Amino acid sequence: MNTRSALSRKMKFSAHPENSPLFLAELKPNVDHYQLEIVDNRYKFISGITSQTVCRPDEEVQTLTDKIDKIVTHKYWGCLFSP
Repeated sequence: MNTRSALSRKMKFSAHPENSPLFLAELKPNVDHYQLEIVDNRYKFISGITSQTVCRPDEEVQTLTDKIDKIVTHKYWGCLFSP
């Protein structure tokens, strides 16, 4: 029974190389680099999707809500509208 459990541990260990001490030792000093790479790839993926789906007008159009926001959030005029 001991040999069987030892064998199963070896098989489990080799089936998941990310659990090996060597892999973890190599990964640890580069964790920040890998995390930044993951974040960068996410932003690239999202940027690619939005560039294919979002249509922006050639000229910037100022809507009524933009005009209201400009007044209500103004440094001095906005305090007149605050409760």
